[in-house]
Amino acid sequence: MQSRHNAATQQSLLHIEAEWQGLSETWRPWGFWVREYGPLPIGAYDVDFQAVPRRVWFRDRAGLRPENVWKWMRLVAAQTLAPTARTGDQFPIGQTAFAPYAGSDYYYLEVLWAGRSGTGWRVEPGPDERIIIKNELWIA
Repeated sequence: MQSRHNAATQQSLLHIEAEWQGLSETWRPWGFWVREYGPLPIGAYDVDFQAVPRRVWFRDRAGLRPENVWKWMRLVAAQTLAPTARTGDQFPIGQTAFAPYAGSDYYYLEVLWAGRSGTGWRVEPGPDERIIIKNELWIA
Protein backbone atom coordinates (compact mmCIF):
# COMPACT_ATOMS: atom_id res chain seq x y z
CA MET A 1 0.00 0.00 0.00
CA GLN A 2 2.85 2.41 0.84
CA SER A 3 4.48 1.91 -2.57
CA ARG A 4 1.12 2.64 -4.26
CA HIS A 5 0.82 5.82 -2.18
CA ASN A 6 4.39 6.82 -3.11
CA ALA A 7 3.58 6.25 -6.80
CA ALA A 8 0.38 8.31 -6.48
CA THR A 9 2.31 11.10 -4.75
CA GLN A 10 4.96 11.16 -7.48
CA GLN A 11 2.34 11.05 -10.25
CA SER A 12 0.37 13.88 -8.60
CA LEU A 13 3.49 16.04 -8.34
CA LEU A 14 4.37 15.37 -12.00
CA HIS A 15 0.81 16.15 -13.14
CA ILE A 16 0.70 19.42 -11.18
CA GLU A 17 4.08 20.48 -12.56
CA ALA A 18 2.97 19.67 -16.13
CA GLU A 19 -0.21 21.73 -15.63
CA TRP A 20 1.90 24.68 -14.43
CA GLN A 21 4.37 24.37 -17.32
CA GLY A 22 1.45 24.31 -19.76
CA LEU A 23 0.10 27.68 -18.63
CA SER A 24 0.75 30.74 -20.76
CA GLU A 25 3.27 33.22 -19.37
CA THR A 26 0.36 35.59 -18.68
CA TRP A 27 -1.40 33.12 -16.37
CA ARG A 28 1.53 31.17 -14.94
CA PRO A 29 2.24 32.17 -11.34
CA TRP A 30 5.96 32.57 -10.54
CA GLY A 31 5.65 29.67 -8.07
CA PHE A 32 3.15 27.36 -6.42
CA TRP A 33 2.50 25.39 -3.25
CA VAL A 34 1.62 21.69 -3.27
CA ARG A 35 -0.18 20.30 -0.21
CA GLU A 36 -0.68 16.63 0.60
CA TYR A 37 -3.54 15.82 2.98
CA GLY A 38 -4.65 12.72 4.82
CA PRO A 39 -7.54 10.59 3.56
CA LEU A 40 -10.74 12.33 2.54
CA PRO A 41 -14.18 10.77 2.89
CA ILE A 42 -15.49 9.15 -0.28
CA GLY A 43 -17.45 11.77 -2.20
CA ALA A 44 -15.49 14.79 -0.94
CA TYR A 45 -15.01 17.35 -3.69
CA ASP A 46 -12.38 19.58 -2.10
CA VAL A 47 -10.01 19.93 0.86
CA ASP A 48 -10.36 22.36 3.73
CA PHE A 49 -8.02 25.26 2.90
CA GLN A 50 -7.35 25.80 6.62
CA ALA A 51 -6.66 22.14 7.48
CA VAL A 52 -3.08 21.22 8.33
CA PRO A 53 -1.53 19.22 5.46
CA ARG A 54 0.71 16.20 6.04
CA ARG A 55 3.43 17.50 3.71
CA VAL A 56 4.04 20.52 1.47
CA TRP A 57 6.33 21.39 -1.40
CA PHE A 58 7.08 24.66 -3.15
CA ARG A 59 7.93 25.01 -6.86
CA ASP A 60 9.53 27.99 -8.53
CA ARG A 61 12.33 28.51 -11.06
CA ALA A 62 14.72 26.77 -8.64
CA GLY A 63 12.66 23.56 -8.86
CA LEU A 64 10.33 21.56 -6.62
CA ARG A 65 11.43 21.20 -3.01
CA PRO A 66 9.88 20.00 0.25
CA GLU A 67 9.03 22.75 2.72
CA ASN A 68 8.00 22.99 6.35
CA VAL A 69 4.23 22.61 6.74
CA TRP A 70 4.17 25.64 9.04
CA LYS A 71 5.40 27.92 6.25
CA TRP A 72 2.19 27.03 4.43
CA MET A 73 0.11 27.53 7.57
CA ARG A 74 1.60 31.02 8.05
CA LEU A 75 0.46 31.89 4.52
CA VAL A 76 -3.04 30.62 5.32
CA ALA A 77 -3.12 32.73 8.49
CA ALA A 78 -1.93 35.81 6.61
CA GLN A 79 -4.55 35.28 3.89
CA THR A 80 -7.30 34.79 6.47
CA LEU A 81 -6.38 37.93 8.42
CA ALA A 82 -5.34 40.21 5.53
CA PRO A 83 -5.98 38.79 2.05
CA THR A 84 -3.43 40.86 0.12
CA ALA A 85 -1.51 38.22 -1.84
CA ARG A 86 -4.05 38.41 -4.64
CA THR A 87 -3.95 40.75 -7.62
CA GLY A 88 -7.32 41.02 -9.36
CA ASP A 89 -8.31 37.61 -10.71
CA GLN A 90 -4.78 36.23 -10.56
CA PHE A 91 -2.89 34.74 -7.63
CA PRO A 92 0.84 35.46 -7.83
CA ILE A 93 1.44 32.08 -6.12
CA GLY A 94 -0.44 28.96 -7.26
CA GLN A 95 -2.15 26.67 -4.78
CA THR A 96 -2.47 22.95 -5.41
CA ALA A 97 -3.39 19.93 -3.31
CA PHE A 98 -3.97 16.19 -3.36
CA ALA A 99 -5.26 13.55 -0.95
CA PRO A 100 -6.30 9.89 -1.09
CA TYR A 101 -9.95 8.95 -0.72
CA ALA A 102 -10.33 6.71 2.35
CA GLY A 103 -10.67 3.00 1.52
CA SER A 104 -10.20 3.61 -2.20
CA ASP A 105 -7.55 3.65 -4.91
CA TYR A 106 -8.75 7.10 -5.98
CA TYR A 107 -7.20 10.45 -5.11
CA TYR A 108 -8.47 14.00 -5.05
CA LEU A 109 -6.26 16.46 -6.98
CA GLU A 110 -6.73 20.23 -7.43
CA VAL A 111 -4.89 23.12 -9.03
CA LEU A 112 -5.75 26.79 -8.57
CA TRP A 113 -3.61 29.09 -10.65
CA ALA A 114 -5.72 32.22 -10.54
CA GLY A 115 -9.11 33.30 -9.26
CA ARG A 116 -10.71 31.95 -12.43
CA SER A 117 -8.28 29.24 -13.44
CA GLY A 118 -8.48 26.00 -11.52
CA THR A 119 -9.80 22.45 -11.56
CA GLY A 120 -10.49 19.69 -9.07
CA TRP A 121 -10.38 16.05 -10.21
CA ARG A 122 -10.92 12.54 -8.94
CA VAL A 123 -7.88 10.62 -10.22
CA GLU A 124 -6.33 7.17 -10.06
CA PRO A 125 -2.64 6.24 -10.20
CA GLY A 126 -1.82 4.92 -13.65
CA PRO A 127 0.43 2.01 -14.60
CA ASP A 128 3.10 4.40 -15.88
CA GLU A 129 4.19 7.81 -14.58
CA ARG A 130 0.85 9.48 -15.33
CA ILE A 131 -2.35 9.69 -13.37
CA ILE A 132 -5.69 8.74 -14.89
CA ILE A 133 -8.32 11.48 -14.57
CA LYS A 134 -11.62 9.80 -13.70
CA ASN A 135 -13.78 12.92 -13.59
CA GLU A 136 -13.77 16.66 -13.00
CA LEU A 137 -15.29 17.67 -9.69
CA TRP A 138 -15.19 21.42 -10.20
CA ILE A 139 -13.84 24.09 -12.54
CA ALA A 140 -13.02 27.70 -11.60
